[in-house]
Amino acid sequence: MSCFYFLITTAYPELRLTIKLDNGVIIEGKAIDLLLKKQVEYLVVDVASEKKQLRLDHIISFSHPEIGDIVIDHSGS
Repeated sequence: MSCFYFLITTAYPELRLTIKLDNGVIIEGKAIDLLLKKQVEYLVVDVASEKKQLRLDHIISFSHPEIGDIVIDHSGS
């Protein structure tokens, strides 16, 4: 899987993130799970008590005060 798997399952369970999508939308929420549906990975985020499924290949960056800003390179995918 991806760096998200490590973050969610071991290092920072229920991590609060600011996520920027490739369409410019910014989402703030708590990362709670990863899903694989039809060979596509999704990050499940709790946003104001609503679960949103974000395709990992649509996430261009995420940030958190403890880990800093992470930019995701999709050029190899």
